[in-house]
Amino acid sequence: MSNPKHAGEPNPLPEDVARSIARAVRGLEYGSVEIIVHNSNVVQIERHERIRLQVPAVRAGDPVAGGNGAKA
Repeated sequence: MSNPKHAGEPNPLPEDVARSIARAVRGLEYGSVEIIVHNSNVVQIERHERIRLQVPAVRAGDPVAGGNGAKA
């Protein structure tokens, strides 16, 4: 895949690599896809998915939420 005679020209991305990258991105709501390259070749694809949780509303007097400590 690497061509030292044309170092400034991009190498075409093999279809299997492009499919793997697309699969890593597909369905990812929050997160990142990291592509590791060595000698102009994709050698690793990492998918880091984040799951965002809904934070419940803070109630006055809730000791965990920092209220006044009164028990309900």
